[in-house]
Amino acid sequence: YEPLKKYVFLATAPMASVSEAILQYLSSQKKSRLAVVYDSQNAFSLSGWRHMQRLGEKYGVQFPSAEEITSAATDFSTVLARLRQTKADAVMFWGIGAASIAFTKQYKSN
Repeated sequence: YEPLKKYVFLATAPMASVSEAILQYLSSQKKSRLAVVYDSQNAFSLSGWRHMQRLGEKYGVQFPSAEEITSAATDFSTVLARLRQTKADAVMFWGIGAASIAFTKQYKSN
């Protein structure tokens, strides 16, 4: 494996930065209700969700629903039904891998 450039590295952004950027955007769009779905077995997901909880009040964002899933989940019909009931302005999915693809497809078709 040869890198593209000798001293170029790629790393994911810190979850605190990602969470804050999302909340800043929601606030700028006058959106104050964010439903969250997060993978309870993934450090990336848990970190992002914890940072959001800590920063939500700063940006005037409430979390009417926080749905816990696992990365092995494939059927999100129950989660999506609960999300619809919250009348949230937006939904944040903290997850990776196959579960994120399945959730996105089911969310789109729902």
